[in-house]
Amino acid sequence: MSTLIILTTCLLVGATTDGGRVAEVRSLLASKCYACHGPDASGRQADLRLDTMEGQRSHRRAGAPVVPGDPANSLLLQRITHDDIDIRMPAEAPPLEEEEVTLLQDWIEAGASWPTHWAWKPIDNPAVPVVNNTNWIRDPLDAFVLAQLESEELAPAAQAEPTTWLRRVHFDLLGLPPSPTIIETFEADYEIDPEGARERLVDTLLASPHFGEQWGRHWLDLVRYAETCGHEFDYPIPHAWRYRDWVVRAFNNNVTYDRFVIEQIAGDLVTSPRMDGATGLDDSLPGTGFWFFSQGTHAPVDVRQDEADRIENQLDVFGKTFTGLTISCARCHDHKFDPIRTDEYYALAGYLQSSRRRDAYLDPGGRIEARLQELDQARRKIVQSIVTPDHTRSEDLPTEETTTLLESFDQSGEDWFSDGQAFDAPLQADQAYLQDDMLHIAGSGQWHSGLRSPRAQGALRSPSFTIENDWLHHRVKGRGARIRVIIDGFRLNEYNPLLFEDCLKQIDNEDWHHVAQQVGKYRGHVAWIEYSDDGDGWIAIDEIHGSDDASEPSWLGDVDPAVPEHDAERLNAAMESIRDDEASLEAPVRVLAITDGTPEEQVVYLRGNHETPGPIAYRGSPSIMRSPTEVPASGSGRLELAQSLVSARNPLTARVMANRVWHHLMGRGLVESVDDFGAMGRAPTHLDLLDHLATRFRSDWSVKDLVRVIVLSNTYAMSSSANPHSLLIDPENRLLHYRPMKRLTAESIRDSMLASSGRLDPTVGGPPVAIHLSDHMTGRGRPGTSGPLDGNGRRSLYLEVRRNFLPPLLTTFDMPTPATTAGKRNNSNVPAQSLALMNDPFVHEQAQRWADRILIEHDVDEARIHTMFLEAFGRPPTINEQALALEFVSDSTESGPDDTRWADLGHALFNTKEFIYLD
Repeated sequence: MSTLIILTTCLLVGATTDGGRVAEVRSLLASKCYACHGPDASGRQADLRLDTMEGQRSHRRAGAPVVPGDPANSLLLQRITHDDIDIRMPAEAPPLEEEEVTLLQDWIEAGASWPTHWAWKPIDNPAVPVVNNTNWIRDPLDAFVLAQLESEELAPAAQAEPTTWLRRVHFDLLGLPPSPTIIETFEADYEIDPEGARERLVDTLLASPHFGEQWGRHWLDLVRYAETCGHEFDYPIPHAWRYRDWVVRAFNNNVTYDRFVIEQIAGDLVTSPRMDGATGLDDSLPGTGFWFFSQGTHAPVDVRQDEADRIENQLDVFGKTFTGLTISCARCHDHKFDPIRTDEYYALAGYLQSSRRRDAYLDPGGRIEARLQELDQARRKIVQSIVTPDHTRSEDLPTEETTTLLESFDQSGEDWFSDGQAFDAPLQADQAYLQDDMLHIAGSGQWHSGLRSPRAQGALRSPSFTIENDWLHHRVKGRGARIRVIIDGFRLNEYNPLLFEDCLKQIDNEDWHHVAQQVGKYRGHVAWIEYSDDGDGWIAIDEIHGSDDASEPSWLGDVDPAVPEHDAERLNAAMESIRDDEASLEAPVRVLAITDGTPEEQVVYLRGNHETPGPIAYRGSPSIMRSPTEVPASGSGRLELAQSLVSARNPLTARVMANRVWHHLMGRGLVESVDDFGAMGRAPTHLDLLDHLATRFRSDWSVKDLVRVIVLSNTYAMSSSANPHSLLIDPENRLLHYRPMKRLTAESIRDSMLASSGRLDPTVGGPPVAIHLSDHMTGRGRPGTSGPLDGNGRRSLYLEVRRNFLPPLLTTFDMPTPATTAGKRNNSNVPAQSLALMNDPFVHEQAQRWADRILIEHDVDEARIHTMFLEAFGRPPTINEQALALEFVSDSTESGPDDTRWADLGHALFNTKEFIYLD
């Protein structure tokens, strides 16, 4: 039996709960039939699958392989019992034993049940179990846990001490330790009203701006957030940090999760964007930046292959993050274990082929547009006052047939895509306009980015087209602008042209001139043209041609006609009135985002090879999502895809996120494989509890409400230290009756040191702090300057995420490499971690700062030690700890000044397990 068949058998049997006959049938089919009729499309015969219900019951010319209740008419039985060895199955193998045939016959006669994998089933709303110890139930979720414990005659663990619970919930919700003031206030409140004290504390934490930082960091792990592309030179991903701040704001503002999902997939297409009250910016669009945090190769020899790899990473992150599906496994063949077909993978790829990356131009509060409209009106009045309508009309010249006219802009340009505020509408022939305080007359249809104001910024993108010529020709004029041909979505030539040298041209000539771009080696590739004006310049575009040589074409339109007679002094005086308004025009805010392009249907790449195209895969969501997607005639269809994810018919989205919340709070997900709900993942320890949480979550899609429910439960409050084996995984995959201890995340460890030292800057949001570079952090793309050792006291969330230069302290404590979705971090225990805590310069610096602060704030050693223990562990020192610490800091044999001994004490506290673990 092949390894694949054995593995498939184990997975399929392990994924069922039907037991008995079905498990035996699956095992039999896997061992006898799957080699030719199983999940591997490359070896599949007669296009027949027997590992799925759909395949078993598919109608064929002679009938169906399996007809439930009718063995005689089931082709499967007919073939395995046929007398002719050339017809009998399995081919070229001994016939099935009599008991094996009987097993299949009885199975079919009983209805041929084939249970659906648990994750594909609709979310059930299970009844809350009845339990004996009703006093233990603080929330209905507790009943699910207690019912299982009672059925196994186990008692729940004792409740954690109030201060233990306080430190736990403070870190889980904010990622920071509670201050001594918070500890003392909670203890006093708890003595009077224990339940109320917990509720009030949790509500305070949920309202804290640091909640979004902690839970935003969890989310950034899912979308492989980074601010550089990695590869050789680690080129930047512009404006990436604005996505990070968007995530923090969304969690702080309790944006409903369904909206949170939709805005990331299609925030550019929502009909009513959310607006940020503080800035007046569109706060739906920045979420779409998640699509573009993949690694990037700066000079791919095969740009189609590079595009296919980029899209695979995008779909991999999309599938795992939102639905717990390993979609990218279907790139080369039908998914071997989950019902995701190759054509469904490429149907999803079509959404991305129909979309484009952009650095969007956001208008704060609409102020830029309002000012530009005022300037438009003023300019029109000036033109009307100085221009007579009888100026000579320009003559069009015939174009020679040596070139192909691609665009003349004599029409409305409706199929072009305008972004930002600069490109309003194309000028038409003989239209008078003002630009740079001078009067002009358009000779033919033109786009012009400087008409509204040279300070207006924007981009203009062509429809997608297939490159059919060796050269592209542009008739343009302008300054401080550029032309870019984007081939197969590739953009990194901005930093290193190499194989795409001619695809990017700077425009700094204010007279009409010819710009040629050599694109012949990319014949047959899909491309689009982008004209951008990102500063105080402008660009005008008149015509675009294609040809097979570099010579200037014969343009269709003549040069601009002569400007009619007008009073120049009067014009200058009139323009004086709007110059100040124009000079004060603010710049737009740039955001990494997605936008629709020309709709495209992706062809299937046979075996994942773009050089062997297969049939067209029309856009749509996989059937496994149980929510068919209606794709509009125009546009990418991403909005409809996003809506299908949060549809009531889709069982995956709510389950996956509810499980993620449980995982972060309890230390282990109900589905331990948090990013994979498929057959290769782990089965849920308690599906009823998961569906109970998913049902409650889906009722309002509030992450904060779900967090509140869990952390105020008795299940969350159970002690971990009472069970010395609490870190072990239950071999029977049940719910543990003691919660596991959790190590703090790498970021919380670093942030706790900053909090203890008093160096922590609580500012939320903003550009990243440059990474501190040690002498050992070398290689291509190394930044020219190093950031501060302590990151200016900012939380770890705000340290620059450079793929090739990740912070060593954080990676030592398992901060994930941003390559794909990492919903569950590694939890290693290696010597390097102890060595880092002992020797890292940052740790030593914070210990010294801690000592300096403690010596200033307190005059008595006992008070100093008391405060340091509260800040480090969330509890006061024991009598023994107090005595040992006093002895250490007052030891007359210890050399050095007092602050050195106190720094050493702080350093020792940093190195304890209690500092980096949550009980």
